Amino acid sequence: MHTKRVLGTVSTLAMTAMMLLAGCGSSSATGGSSSTGASVNYSGTLTIWHDWAGAYLQAKQKIVQAYEALHPGVTINLVDQTDDTKTIQAVNAGTGPDIVQDPVDHIGTLATAGVIVPIDSYESTSALTGTYTNTAAQSVQFNGHVYGIPEVTEIVTLMYNKTLVQASQLPTTTDQMFQFEKSYSTAHPGSYGVVWDVNNVYVDAGFFYGYGASLIDANGNTTIASPAGVAADNYIAQYNTVLPKDLNGQTATALFNEGKAAAIIDGPWAYTGYGTAIGAANLGFAVLPTVDSTSTPVKPFVGGKAFMLTKNAKNPGLALDFMKYFTNAANQAAMCSTTGEIPSNIAAGQDPTITGNAAISGFVAQSKNGVPFPNTPYMGQVWTPMGKALTAVWTGAEDAQTALTQATTAINAGVQQIKQAQG
Repeated sequence: MHTKRVLGTVSTLAMTAMMLLAGCGSSSATGGSSSTGASVNYSGTLTIWHDWAGAYLQAKQKIVQAYEALHPGVTINLVDQTDDTKTIQAVNAGTGPDIVQDPVDHIGTLATAGVIVPIDSYESTSALTGTYTNTAAQSVQFNGHVYGIPEVTEIVTLMYNKTLVQASQLPTTTDQMFQFEKSYSTAHPGSYGVVWDVNNVYVDAGFFYGYGASLIDANGNTTIASPAGVAADNYIAQYNTVLPKDLNGQTATALFNEGKAAAIIDGPWAYTGYGTAIGAANLGFAVLPTVDSTSTPVKPFVGGKAFMLTKNAKNPGLALDFMKYFTNAANQAAMCSTTGEIPSNIAAGQDPTITGNAAISGFVAQSKNGVPFPNTPYMGQVWTPMGKALTAVWTGAEDAQTALTQATTAINAGVQQIKQAQG
């Protein structure tokens, strides 16, 4: 649901030029070394299991090739492998990769399985937070240790059709958003103000956090059935009176693409498709509104991908050096301006190629109001019960308190099973 991505469109020539500059620069300027050159053994092979494909892969390969050119004794072997079960089996068997590139929410599972190891000795918390955005830095920390180097960021935000609504007309609070929904449909019968995948836990999470509820914490506690959680669910469910009752991600996308919705809540994987449908120049970006009752912004999950070191890495120092090189400011700015992804590197987010890109800078702005995607293995127990609760309240089958209390019971049971299995 949250890992789907669609490629952005920016000049590959510009990216290539920046890659060359990054490859030729000093390590202090590019972040090309995780420590002094003398402490890194620049020889041997690094095997990386990743999820890159198509033009994404081409963009990543440019960075890999630049690193190999910078260090001729190093060979990097890229393997398209995204199955965590296979990763766990391979690493525990003494084989598998040196580096895993994976969604940040998998960190807890892989760390608990003993597949990935802490990298505190190579990347301190202070260095991490000084280089990467706050939420990206938090997303790779687990049980008091740093477990990864952030690659890219993912978050949902508000996108709108400039031919249907002006930026000044967009709602800035949740109450305004519901009023906008009603007034827009009244003025444009058969069309809608804001659409989204209304029963999608990932997309709806921002409302719960904005109201003050937490889906899960590091200890496996959830507050979805608290007054804050019930208020958030009731807020979402009231849109059932003005939006299609069968609204989901596919139908929301179709409505926006067809000009039957003025705005949509979605992620960076989708904006290129929307630009193709309505015209890239007509696609605008805005941060999600503030919750009136809490004066807190809607705070969606800030997830993304990260590089992680496996316990079988033969040359950990080299692996960390590569991770930092890959995610330095110049490489991230060039890569993201080509792929349309959202940089995790602070300086990259301030680069003119990023700030000058309305789409990417729009998601960067939204990420400042997000919360780190929970990387605890307990998060896996949230999806199904929470999804059922959202649907039950949306359809009117159950009231929010009942549905969320039942979901809490199911989540707690699942968390307890994990804790018992962990001993």
